[in-house]
Amino acid sequence: MSENFSSVVNSITYRVQPRLIRQNLNMSQREFSAAFGIPLSTLQNWEQGRRKIDSTSASFLRTINQIPNEVRQALQTFKAEQLLAQ
Repeated sequence: MSENFSSVVNSITYRVQPRLIRQNLNMSQREFSAAFGIPLSTLQNWEQGRRKIDSTSASFLRTINQIPNEVRQALQTFKAEQLLAQ
């Protein structure tokens, strides 16, 4: 039974289109990658369909799509706090 469940979960496709999100923000792949902390190669692989987007990444991309400025600000705050903690 768990084997069937596992195969169903592994076959789920999360319907989020990183290219459209990025283009709506008028950002290059490099800019989007840097702004949101997503490795450039990961973003490229998602956009080219070479890599599936997991549920956590899909949620993050949806959040970026809804409130991009707030996400960027939160990430900048987190990075600054990490630097101060060193």
